[in-house]
Amino acid sequence: MDIISSDYIIVNGISSNTIGLYIDTPPVPPMAQQRYTEYQTGADTDGVSPDDTFENIRLTVTAYQFFSENFDNTVIYDYLKNAKTLRTSRFSNYEYRVQKLSGVQTESQHNGKKIKYQINFDCKPFKYAVENPMEDISQGTIINTGNRYCKPVWTITGEGEEAHLIVNGEVLKIFNLHDTLAIDCEKMLAYYPNAIANSSTLGNFPFLAPGDNTISWTNQITRVTCQKNERWY
Repeated sequence: MDIISSDYIIVNGISSNTIGLYIDTPPVPPMAQQRYTEYQTGADTDGVSPDDTFENIRLTVTAYQFFSENFDNTVIYDYLKNAKTLRTSRFSNYEYRVQKLSGVQTESQHNGKKIKYQINFDCKPFKYAVENPMEDISQGTIINTGNRYCKPVWTITGEGEEAHLIVNGEVLKIFNLHDTLAIDCEKMLAYYPNAIANSSTLGNFPFLAPGDNTISWTNQITRVTCQKNERWY
């Protein structure tokens, strides 16, 4: 017998309703905690300098299973085991990227008629757009709607001994461009379908600042696509 809640979670694109898991009120999204370096200079107060790094956040979801008299929760654990993305019914326009499932605590209640689950998801510090397509880009302006810089995946198609991709005035040089080259700014990897190609690039991989970003390229490049990976605090 399934008792369905008006709330739910979505793990890897699949709703908890599909496995009959009752979800209590989802957690309020916490703010990412920025790291700081503290130092002393002989002044009468300590110095504090913000780092551009943030701690992972933990989202704890409380869920229930009803009338499982044989305590069979195999389907629930199978649903959770490879969690990579997490959404909740109260915050469905954004998703969290799960770093690890950091334990599931269980408690039997009412002589086993109700089983309580405390599910701990350790996630990257920022929220990400649920819709994150790979888009064709035109020269001119590309908009990052997030409020933190993002680390896109670019694909660059063309041919030539030296091609330039220019984002916000910063030039990424690509040598011996052929076929379609992917630039993954999260993983800091450049690669063709069958080969790593970091050594064929010179310059910083192009991130996108919040708001408008200028983009252009030289005529050795015939097509550019971008998966923006927009993110929010």
